[in-house]
Amino acid sequence: MRDGEQELFRYSGAVSASIVAATAESLRARLMSLDVEAPRARKIFSSFVELAYNIIHHGEPEGVRDVRIVRCGSIDVWQHADSYHLRSRSLISASNASPLAERLSELRGLTPQQLRSQFRAQLASLKHLPETSSVGGAGLGLLTVARNAAQPIEFALDAAPAHEGKLQLQIHTVIQ
Repeated sequence: MRDGEQELFRYSGAVSASIVAATAESLRARLMSLDVEAPRARKIFSSFVELAYNIIHHGEPEGVRDVRIVRCGSIDVWQHADSYHLRSRSLISASNASPLAERLSELRGLTPQQLRSQFRAQLASLKHLPETSSVGGAGLGLLTVARNAAQPIEFALDAAPAHEGKLQLQIHTVIQ
């Protein structure tokens, strides 16, 4: 951590629905113990959950491609001055990189009002969506993270030389 930064929570390892539930409750307890204001704590909590589910929906196993293998990744939460930062890292297949990069770039370019409108429209259309969108999930996860953010989401896709055909996706968001 850099000067002035305080690590609040860190998880690295297998990511499954039950692990997301357990780690999210641990984060909630940590935020309560630090007396983080309720509206801000809700944004941090929901962004954490959505970043974790992003790992499940888009992540690739570190081992042999097998849907029974849970996805692996990490999520860090830290405070710097009056801002809270969340960063997730996970492996994704090279074939999923382009749609994810396009979606994240699109979200970066939207105003807060456009994010709210898109969120409402997506919620309204949920009953008409197939089980998954073109990049997995219902399309609300990254939109939720972007809505909660005080500034545009930052992301990077980097080569993962030890994992042929996979890239490391890193997403960083700031909540105030």
